[in-house]
Amino acid sequence: MGVANVLGYNYTYNNTFFNELSARVSYAQNIYDATLDRSYQYDQVGRLVVSHSGAEARAHAFTGQWGTQDGPYSQGYDYDVWGNITSRAGWGGWNASYTASFNNKNQMITNPGLGTTMQYDAAGNMTNDGWQSFSYDATGAQVQAPSYGVWQGHDGDGLRVQNTENGATTYYLHSTVLGGQVVAGNKRIGVTKRTGRNACPTSGPARVSPVLAIIAKVTTPIATVHS
Repeated sequence: MGVANVLGYNYTYNNTFFNELSARVSYAQNIYDATLDRSYQYDQVGRLVVSHSGAEARAHAFTGQWGTQDGPYSQGYDYDVWGNITSRAGWGGWNASYTASFNNKNQMITNPGLGTTMQYDAAGNMTNDGWQSFSYDATGAQVQAPSYGVWQGHDGDGLRVQNTENGATTYYLHSTVLGGQVVAGNKRIGVTKRTGRNACPTSGPARVSPVLAIIAKVTTPIATVHS
């Protein structure tokens, strides 16, 4: 059901024309803008194989004239046995039609948008996507994406504690009580002084004590952690 002045849809399930009897959505009718109607068709394992919009969605799901491209897209998809999209055909959106291939490690070989070779390290991390390079720390966490101007630092639990992007650095304070959730973020460089088992070492980030995390949750977040 729709609400006035809010985007809303009416849905159709189990479209017999598609032999779709699995209770998946086969047609979504936009109650305000017919060009945003959607149709969905799935394969035998539930993967989306065809989706149209606008007039072509109505032609696909029910009846109507094909070739009226008044919606945002119209696309079909093919997959390999691992569920990777190996081809997309149609129109609408960036790089609407492409093909992709994967090696025996289930890694994409060629960037489908650029046609350039993708590279990986021995652990399977992508080190080059055909346009830019990526680097990782010993735990496999990504620490650098230079073309985007991003550098990241992580603590011993793999949680991000520092993010530098376009020259601006943000430090994150995590709570051990709340399962590692971020409770404070600060772009000012500072040092939290602690002693004992929670002391900040001379290099590398420290885990945040539960007491400090609770304080940061209820007060002005000025504490930061070095990475």
